[in-house]
Amino acid sequence: MRRDLVLFMLITSILTGCSKETLKTLNVGKVEFAVSNSYDFSAASAGVYVNEVIDYPLTGKFEVPVVYNMHYTYNDGVMNGDNLYLDKSKIFNINAYAPYMPTGDSKSHFLPFNHGTDVLWAQASFPAAGQDTLNMVNLEFRHMTTQVVFEMEDKRDDLSKDRYDFEKAEYSINGFSKRCFLDVSTGELIRGEIDPSIIITKNDSLTCFAPGEGMSEYNIVLSIPAIENSDTSVQVIRSNFSYLFKPGYSYTITISVYTTEISISVNVAEWVVHQTDKLEL
Repeated sequence: MRRDLVLFMLITSILTGCSKETLKTLNVGKVEFAVSNSYDFSAASAGVYVNEVIDYPLTGKFEVPVVYNMHYTYNDGVMNGDNLYLDKSKIFNINAYAPYMPTGDSKSHFLPFNHGTDVLWAQASFPAAGQDTLNMVNLEFRHMTTQVVFEMEDKRDDLSKDRYDFEKAEYSINGFSKRCFLDVSTGELIRGEIDPSIIITKNDSLTCFAPGEGMSEYNIVLSIPAIENSDTSVQVIRSNFSYLFKPGYSYTITISVYTTEISISVNVAEWVVHQTDKLEL
């Protein structure tokens, strides 16, 4: 495999100086990448993996890696990086992700990302159908994480409102993992272990996180200080909710705070298309 990679890079360096006519004779294309949904692309750079697809009549198809985590920068819909040449008589699967994560000499297809990262993934093939003379590969990236923001509304009784200052209320919500792992080959995002220290508070805006595979539980602690400085008491309300968050969706969760309990309503939106869902505890 090492010899094949060295040979590939050697051929690439030779082809860099070739004319378009020579490349056409060799049936080799200089691959260029474009982000087809650039309006929804939030990263400044991306990584690209390339596998050659080999089809044997007896054993079927399998893939051989030829490029590991090639670094590209992003600007105005176009990805720029080192020259990449591929044989147009062969079939290649291209897996791309963002934001770029340096991996050194590692050839692993599993990449770690921290809580709060908007992880993007795309897959394409080369050569693209109908592009006999063009070598442009369009990548349509998908959001693999979930995005959430929490809002609060005061539904308490008058006695609580007169004593405790809702404007100064603080809340913390946990049930999130510190890290997640992207399988670049498949686009699967795997949530790590739940870390109680990872919380979302009122100071956080839209936050990306790795959702669980099914219904997951989240804990809420709401603390409302007294209005009078001489009153050191704090109104504390604890609750939890379970919800099936989906990757690629943005959620606005409204926390309706009653005197002794909390009610949750959920507004769900794809990054483009809007829809509504509600959840009551």
